[in-house]
Amino acid sequence: MNNKTGVATLCAALMWPALAAASNGNFLDLYHVVDAEADATTGTADGDGFGIRSRLHIGDEKFLNFEYQDGELDPGQSEFRFLRLGYGGWIPLNHAIALMGNAEFVQSELGTETRKGFALRAGLEMQLMPRLTTSATVGIADLGLGNGSEANIGARFAITEQFSVFGDYRIHNLELDSGADLDLTELRLGVGYHFGHQRPPAPSKPAPAPRTAAAPPPPVAPAPLAPPPEPEVRSPEPMALAVGAVYDWARAWSAQDVDRYLAAYASNFKPAAGLSRAAWAKQRRQRVSAPSRIDVQVIDPVAVPTGDASARISFTQAYTSNTYSDRGTKVLEMEQQAGRWLIVREYSR
Repeated sequence: MNNKTGVATLCAALMWPALAAASNGNFLDLYHVVDAEADATTGTADGDGFGIRSRLHIGDEKFLNFEYQDGELDPGQSEFRFLRLGYGGWIPLNHAIALMGNAEFVQSELGTETRKGFALRAGLEMQLMPRLTTSATVGIADLGLGNGSEANIGARFAITEQFSVFGDYRIHNLELDSGADLDLTELRLGVGYHFGHQRPPAPSKPAPAPRTAAAPPPPVAPAPLAPPPEPEVRSPEPMALAVGAVYDWARAWSAQDVDRYLAAYASNFKPAAGLSRAAWAKQRRQRVSAPSRIDVQVIDPVAVPTGDASARISFTQAYTSNTYSDRGTKVLEMEQQAGRWLIVREYSR
């Protein structure tokens, strides 16, 4: 893989978000290989490097992935580079665990030789906390240098809805064509940018109808005294209705009434966990119905209007189930659609 290939690959990675703008739950990672070690029959070499990778979701539970990594062992002595293009998917097993699989084309360069190969991996992705996700995969790999195995374990923490930090440890155990063994290990730390969650623009406010001068009314005879008017019955304030919808959402969640819970989300709701709308709904159906009991409390909600028919509701959410409990600040962005307040975006602080 020459320098021109590396530059072209980097440019393609930077253009990946533009190609994926119409999808939801995609990400772009930049990372530093803080420690790389190649242990072969002929000796051991250390080094470091950098990398860029991305995932683009297609369909409900499938994705395309891209990765380019460039590093150097024993600075100035030997280089290692990887270009990976893959296709994969996952199957939710319960409310916190998903089974993942991935097949990749791999172009590798170790030293002065460039080879083509493949990697097949399978593993689990686990959501340990609302913002913490871990993963572990194992599989077979042929980097063009020889057959062997590949393993990866990692963790990702969401700082905000769009930014995260992560770390992972990857190891290749290969039997080279020459008959020698090679163990290549990498410790990688980086930051991720998640995109595809943009909120659609609010509809423009219609212009008021032009006023016309009214003709003077004809003279009328004085009317008899009318009884005092009935007291005016005011409808609830819009923000009170929005907060009431939040309480209804929490009650449906606590009752594990999945249909009523999902009905609280608008059709233009954008998931924030890296899934398509359909895959998110399937996952939520499993996670809401899986525990034997759930209790969700909405504490001290504060509603702020953000438009003529939109609001942002922030509150303390206390979640308890038979297997897990958590307490933190939750924000729901809502819109009034067809007379109902519905959720169009949600995130934690």
